[in-house]
Amino acid sequence: MNSPFRLLTLGLMISAWLSAADPAPAVIHTSPDATGKSNSFDKAFVTHESVDGIEFTIDDPRNASKLTLKYGTYTVEYGDPVSIDFMKAKVLEEAGQYDKALEGYQRAGVGAKLEWVKEQSQLHGAQLAIQLKNHDEALALVTALEKDNARSVRLAKALLVRGRALIAKGDAANAAKTFSTLSSMAKDWGPDAATYGALGQADLLTADKKFAEAADVLGKVLTRIDAVKQHDDMGGLALALATAQRSAGKPADALATIQLYIWKDLEPTQQANLHVLWGTILAQKGDTASLTAAFDQAALAACLKGAESAAFSAAKALAGAVQDKLAKDPAVSAADKADFKRMLALL
Repeated sequence: MNSPFRLLTLGLMISAWLSAADPAPAVIHTSPDATGKSNSFDKAFVTHESVDGIEFTIDDPRNASKLTLKYGTYTVEYGDPVSIDFMKAKVLEEAGQYDKALEGYQRAGVGAKLEWVKEQSQLHGAQLAIQLKNHDEALALVTALEKDNARSVRLAKALLVRGRALIAKGDAANAAKTFSTLSSMAKDWGPDAATYGALGQADLLTADKKFAEAADVLGKVLTRIDAVKQHDDMGGLALALATAQRSAGKPADALATIQLYIWKDLEPTQQANLHVLWGTILAQKGDTASLTAAFDQAALAACLKGAESAAFSAAKALAGAVQDKLAKDPAVSAADKADFKRMLALL
């Protein structure tokens, strides 16, 4: 007969087995040391990653001998996500089918076998939920990520999403606490945490229509970020700053910000959004030259490969609105009007 102790032990073992993530195929590169030397592990299998470091085996996922690297001293490129839900959700998101994509991320956030896929699904799902104004679901997904791995490398960005959801729900007090927590996490999570905390503070100021103050906060963040290590955040920060400057009644400053950052090899969606904002500011001037330049910016945004569908839709909408104005502009020749109409159809 099984004793209560044996049953409890068996239950704990089964629980641990069910919750344990499968080793994730990856390529890991160590940062160069003082002599410039670095190492690469091309056949790594990651068993766990957090801000405490990455744990992995080499060649064989069943290898009992594990290696560890301190967080911030490596880069990792994960391989096959081994999750149909995750892969389908990505395709649906790129196609602009956000409701269905969110459902896929929700499923992957629970059932994915690889740790990074599960966390990425929870984070992406929360971001999509914000976009869909499903703020309670965004909060639930962030809470799930935090519960699964309280030291996750993705937690800082997830907390920014939490704060934004709270702002959208009208809970500015708890949003402020979240952003304050974020800013204090830099010791373990690195400079991204402080950056996201400042972004959140700017969001709070923007919600209160304090656009000049928000621009001041964002400008300071941009001047102190690491252009190499935080390159992925640069375009988003530049867009937020330019948007705040425009809302503060300083379109010239917004254009200067856009022109300073737009050619810095940004991620396609970030670059497309900057082109759209550039075009939007020009279109508001209303003269023929500005409208023509605005159409060019919209076309550039629409033609960027790899940009998300939302950015493409915004670019196409801007091009259509500008083309309508050019079609009514007496200074534009009939031939040019026909060209603009034809170019719009090709976008």
